[in-house]
Formats: sequence, structure tokens, C-alpha cells
Amino acid sequence: MNGKKHIFYSNKIDQVEGNIKKLLNSQEDFLSAATVNSPRAVGDAIQEILGNHLQAVLGEEICKNYSAHFAHRAMADLFL
Repeated sequence: MNGKKHIFYSNKIDQVEGNIKKLLNSQEDFLSAATVNSPRAVGDAIQEILGNHLQAVLGEEICKNYSAHFAHRAMADLFL
């Protein structure tokens, strides 16, 4: 694919985006009134949720042999 990341240049990206929105919207209490205005707190909460549900969000076809047990690092590292 000319060195481009597979997931971002496939017809699956709309499905993945929809899965992420559905997952995040289903998390009723992942932010409090005290943390909702903190970009770092929001990012950390989203990282935790996506890290724990990444295989479900991406699907078996895209995400094989994934483990949510990894060192704490930026979500961008997952797609490198």
C-alpha cells in the first residue's frame, strides 16, 4: 500500500470510527465533572478504554494477537 498504514487507507476506517464512537458513547461514567475539562484526563481515559477494547473495535481481521497488557505509552505507538 505504498508505505501507508493499512487501516487508514482501507474501506474499514468508517467501520472502525463508528465502533470507537459507539464504544466511547456507551461509557457512562468514564469522566467526572472535575476531569472533563482536562485534556490529559480525557486522553488517559480514552486510552484506557480503547486499550482494553481495541480488538473488539478493530475486529479480528485487522487486530490479531493483540494484548492489552503493555507498557504505558502514547496511543499513537499502537499504530506505528
